[in-house]
Amino acid sequence: MLINNVEIAVQRKNIKSIHLSVYPPQGTVKISAPLGTSESYIKNFALSKWTWITEKRSQILTTYKESKEKEYVSGESHLLFGTEYRLLVLVNPNEAQNVCIDGDYIKVTVKNKENVKSILEDFYKVQLQERVERFVSKWEEVLKVKCEGIKYRTMKTRWGSCIPEKKSITFNISLAQKDIECVEYVVVHELIHLIEPTHSTNFYRILEKNIPNWKILRERMN
Repeated sequence: MLINNVEIAVQRKNIKSIHLSVYPPQGTVKISAPLGTSESYIKNFALSKWTWITEKRSQILTTYKESKEKEYVSGESHLLFGTEYRLLVLVNPNEAQNVCIDGDYIKVTVKNKENVKSILEDFYKVQLQERVERFVSKWEEVLKVKCEGIKYRTMKTRWGSCIPEKKSITFNISLAQKDIECVEYVVVHELIHLIEPTHSTNFYRILEKNIPNWKILRERMN
């Protein structure tokens, strides 16, 4: 929903009342509304809160640098497959460490706060692995190729890399932050390297045939 040139993410769910949130680092506005709530009602609700929304977004955009390194503390904004969540850290030395999605939150239970980053990265890896392997299976059949090995690790400059002679592909764990369509694009991109090792004319011909909107997705990745 677009209001006054501000994109508002609307989610209808089984709740009793309407909720409004503004998330760092980009001042993303999100409204959660009860099932069946009309678009006009949601729009009027947002407009009634517009002064607060504007002030909150201004505060976030002024004080929160997008390049700021994550601190892995409660209230911090984290993306999972394109959806923005707030981090909720629960420190309990007597409970098993785990991560789960709880409404608008990524809830992390740890024995001590120093473990939050590693536990969350493990969670992202598992989530990414489930999606990637499903897409690999799908596109191996379409492209008539076979990937012999898949790895996951943190990479600074690449979303994925392929070693054609070994038929192996490595995916950046941070890819779990991008939306599902972008994840699938990266999978297809790397699998095509099993056919064309370089970014040749034929490589882009195959990519264009299978992912016609690949240029849009590539821009979205950035």
